[in-house]
Amino acid sequence: MSEQHDESHTGPIKTPKQLLWVSFAAFVVPIFAIIGIVKLIVR
Repeated sequence: MSEQHDESHTGPIKTPKQLLWVSFAAFVVPIFAIIGIVKLIVR
């Protein structure tokens, strides 16, 4: 038989402040990456 764990699942984000930073980084980092790639191609 398979064992079942009754632990509550907690993710890596534990506070609202961490959620804010991760959300901010998820939008800003790809924008800078795209700008960098475009500048590399246009050059």
